[in-house]
Amino acid sequence: MTQFSNTERIGVNKIESIILSDFKWIPRTILQSDVGIDMEVEIVENNKATGQLFVLQIKTGESYFKEEKNGNIIFRGDKNHYKYWLNHSLPVFIVLHNPLTDATIFEQITKENCKLFSKGFNILIPKANVLESSNIDKFNVVKNESSYSKRLQRLIIQKELINKVKEGKRIIIEIEDLCNKLGYAMNSRIFEIDENENEIEISNSESSTINYIEQLNLLYPWSEFIIDEDFYYEEERNTFMDNYGIWDSEEKCYMGSYENFRDVRPPANVIRPINTGGGEINLYRLEFTLNDIGESFILLDKYLDESIQLKLRL
Repeated sequence: MTQFSNTERIGVNKIESIILSDFKWIPRTILQSDVGIDMEVEIVENNKATGQLFVLQIKTGESYFKEEKNGNIIFRGDKNHYKYWLNHSLPVFIVLHNPLTDATIFEQITKENCKLFSKGFNILIPKANVLESSNIDKFNVVKNESSYSKRLQRLIIQKELINKVKEGKRIIIEIEDLCNKLGYAMNSRIFEIDENENEIEISNSESSTINYIEQLNLLYPWSEFIIDEDFYYEEERNTFMDNYGIWDSEEKCYMGSYENFRDVRPPANVIRPINTGGGEINLYRLEFTLNDIGESFILLDKYLDESIQLKLRL
C-alpha cells in the first residue's frame, strides 16, 4: 500500500486539484499500488466519463528541479520503474511539483522521450509543459484510442479490484453527493472490509462534473451493485425510530414504534442514499458483485496470461 509522506501528499493534493478544477477531469488517487503509479485520470466530456484513461507518477520536492538543461528539467529514475511504466496498459506521465515555487510540469514516459543507461534512465521534462488546461493537447495520445481499446483498458486497470471481488472479499464504494450553497460535488472512495471489519482504503476520487451514481455502470461495467445491508439497516433503523419511535422520557429509551419497520423500509434491491450532514449530503454505500462481463473477463484474462485451454461448449 502506498503511504504518502507529508511532502508527497502536498504534491498529490496539488495535482488532484489541477485535474479537478482546471481540466475538470476525474482524478483517482491510488492508495494501493505495486510500483510507481500515484493517480489514475479519466477524461470527461459533456459531463460524461469517456473511458479515456491515463496514469500519473508524481514526484514532489525542490530537489527534482535542480538539474536543468536548455529549458528542460532532467528527471532520473531506475530501470525497474522504466520497464514498469513502458509496459503499463495505459499512457504514463511523470509529473514534478515544486512546493516552494508551486511549479508543476509533466511529460509522457515513452521510449522516444527517455534515454536508457546501464543502471537507469533519464527524461527531459520541458519547463513549458506546465500542468494546466492550456496544454491539454499534450494528452491527445489518450484520446486517439479506439472505443474497443478504451473498454478493454478500463477492465485491465480495474483487474485487481475485479479479482478481489472474485476471491470473495468485500469491496465497497462509498459515494458522497454534496449539494449545498457552495456548489455541487461528488466524492467517492473504494475500500476493502477485512475479517476484523477494518476498512482498508484502495482509492479515492472527486468530481464536480459527473454524477457517479448515474454512471456507475459506465465506470465499473463489470459489476452489479447491492447496498451494504448492515450499514443501511442500522442507518435506516435509526431514522425510523427518530420518526416513528415511542420515547420513554423516564427510561431515556424507545419503548416501541407507531409503525412496522419492515413496512416503512424501502425494498433491499433499491439503490438509495442515506441523508447526512444536516441534509446537505446524500451518502451511498454499495458493495461490488461480479456480473457476466466481470466473470468473462476473469476467464479471458486467465487464458491470455496463463494460456489455459478453454473448453468448447457444444
